[in-house]
Amino acid sequence: MSFSLDLKLTASMIAKGTPERMKITASEAVCNELAERFGYLDVASLKGQIEVRLLSAACWQVKGVFVAEITQACVVSGEAVVEDFQFELLERYLEASENSKAEITEEIDPMGVDVEMLENGMIPVGEAVAQALAVHATPWPRHPDAPVLAPPEEAKEENRPFAKLSELKK
Repeated sequence: MSFSLDLKLTASMIAKGTPERMKITASEAVCNELAERFGYLDVASLKGQIEVRLLSAACWQVKGVFVAEITQACVVSGEAVVEDFQFELLERYLEASENSKAEITEEIDPMGVDVEMLENGMIPVGEAVAQALAVHATPWPRHPDAPVLAPPEEAKEENRPFAKLSELKK
């Protein structure tokens, strides 16, 4: 199965006890899409493995580990900053049924795991991977040679917020 940002799996096709496993390697076109979408200078690679498992009657878990290499602009100098990093993806998807929403939220403990609703019975694997990449990338990349900006000079006057009050007391 080839990976794309609009890759979706039909949730009902994943049976309990038989998870769907796949290796993901983003093509150059997908890497370019990701770079443009998130404002990176480049996404050199994105690869990993993912497992989609049925946890209960109406809850699926998407779990994966990825390795990425991206290039962003330094927030100070604008120079290219290359970042190699590994990240994990862990999300749960619930079936959006009005009758079972209350039951499902009581059965599944969502603490620490992102919980989303299925999109027309589909699990948006491509979108989940893209969002996880963006969340785990360094938000404010800084080139090691970027100049350190000096803090603003202190005001020459001492900061004495109660000086006027002491004058009133006299």
